[in-house]
Amino acid sequence: MPVVDGVVYADDFAPVIEAISVQPLEGHRIEVRFEDGQVRVFDMSGLLNMGDFRRIADPEAFATVHIDGGAPAWLDGSVDIAPETVYYDGKPV
Repeated sequence: MPVVDGVVYADDFAPVIEAISVQPLEGHRIEVRFEDGQVRVFDMSGLLNMGDFRRIADPEAFATVHIDGGAPAWLDGSVDIAPETVYYDGKPV
């Protein structure tokens, strides 16, 4: 299994998808631009009652979103979401 920036990937052939910018949107959504030029909007609202995502349910905490290691992250980087999730499950802009 390949390891990239400390993240273990299950498939040697899975492309590494890196986010290069992110902006918070209303309704706990994020708009993410990827290194290949694609832009996706991802709705985080369904995740905010699970695990560490509860820590970003507050709008002020949610607004701290930034890119950390190619992934959207919050707070001190301890809460993040896989860029592949956003890329494949997000809505193209």
